[in-house]
Amino acid sequence: MRSFRDPAGCLIDRGGRLLRVVNREGVQNAQFWVEAKCLEPFRKAGRLVGTRVLSRAEAEDLGLGHAAMVLEHERIPFVGYPYEWPAEMLAAAGELTLDLAEALLGDGLGLKDATPFNVLFRGAEPVFVDALSVEQRMEKDPIWLPLAQFERTFVYPLLAEKFAGVGLRQTLGVAREGIEPEQMVKLLGPVRKWRPAYLGRVTIPAWLSKGRRVEEPGFYHRREARSADQARFILHGRLRGSRKALRRAAPAAEVRSVWSEYQGQECHYDQDDRTAKRRFVEQALRQLPAHSRVLDIGANLGEYSRMAAEMGHQVVSIDLDAVSMGRLWRQAQGKKESVLPLVVDLAEPTPGTGWDNAEGRSFLDRARGQFDCVLMLAVVHHLLVTHGVPLQDIVTLAGELTRKTLVVEYVGPQDRMFRKLCRGREELYASFGPEEFEAKLSSSFTIGERGQLKQSERVLYCAEKATASCEQICQP
Repeated sequence: MRSFRDPAGCLIDRGGRLLRVVNREGVQNAQFWVEAKCLEPFRKAGRLVGTRVLSRAEAEDLGLGHAAMVLEHERIPFVGYPYEWPAEMLAAAGELTLDLAEALLGDGLGLKDATPFNVLFRGAEPVFVDALSVEQRMEKDPIWLPLAQFERTFVYPLLAEKFAGVGLRQTLGVAREGIEPEQMVKLLGPVRKWRPAYLGRVTIPAWLSKGRRVEEPGFYHRREARSADQARFILHGRLRGSRKALRRAAPAAEVRSVWSEYQGQECHYDQDDRTAKRRFVEQALRQLPAHSRVLDIGANLGEYSRMAAEMGHQVVSIDLDAVSMGRLWRQAQGKKESVLPLVVDLAEPTPGTGWDNAEGRSFLDRARGQFDCVLMLAVVHHLLVTHGVPLQDIVTLAGELTRKTLVVEYVGPQDRMFRKLCRGREELYASFGPEEFEAKLSSSFTIGERGQLKQSERVLYCAEKATASCEQICQP
């Protein structure tokens, strides 16, 4: 990870500690972050990243004596970037950004930028993490300068996904500054762009930007209201308008997809097999130390993610279907469960992004060796058949992701879903049986208990790295 975009300071990782090195220009903003009374409710609710100011002696011991100020931040358990979020999480991050902007007005402060990259999620809860974003506001200035950035990085990407099916990975994943009005007009289409809700927020700004050069006079100059009260009144109105636009762009709760309905429709398990599978996974999770970190790959609607969270574990759930991850986020957020849903396809995981591909680390770089347990339930056959990933490579990657335990499901060529994925290429996998699966699995793991699902003929395995054993656990 690299942090260099803010001239007031930068974020560094020093021996596992997250330190924000602040220069003289940024000291006042950092003090607002730490001391502003209007932010106290956000601090108490955990909506701001935990922060403390290092003493001069502590800074010098870390070789940072040259800094005007050094802050130490809590480490969020797992970093998920905006282009990996379902749309529901982007909307929640936008709500938090607007909440902060409104609260700051009362103390004569404001946010100098409004980008989703200022927000991370602690489980299902958004946390604002940019300690240098708070600044002194000109009391008679009625303009919220980050408004256009908020539109481009929150509202427009949500609209693009909602109306054009263009996901966040295709927008924020390739342009961290978001979507320009001219692009948004095209995505809205020839009819929707004329509707009142989008005319003033998208279509007219796109017209005004055509042919206008930055060096032309009047591009922006500060305008003052008659009084500070009038300026605050105007600003509150602008923020209310932005919130209304954000909520209009957010996805509806009833949105569905093929995979979000898959779990309810699929008939691969009868009731006995479903019960046996739940018992197997539950017993495997109960053997983990308290507060373990769990990665659920191919989580779908998160049945097993939520099971792990209910046991007190910290869970990261990944799935290629944004609708399923959005639904999981709604459930986890409503129950205050420690589940972080991310839209990640393990066959094509998120690459490094930004300058030199180093501003945003790749998913695998963030995930390797970070989890005590990895769940790969009904997912290996998708990687094997749909994507053609060699089984040995799948096992090797699983061994890199988990520090200890792997719970994995074998689905063989006789399985209905396996045959559906083959699309007439069944002969390629005719010899793929449990024996081959176990042989490959044993190259990186010690296999403990097996759980045979009788009706579906699928097999569950609890395996551990190195010489550890799963003996006496996971009895189905």
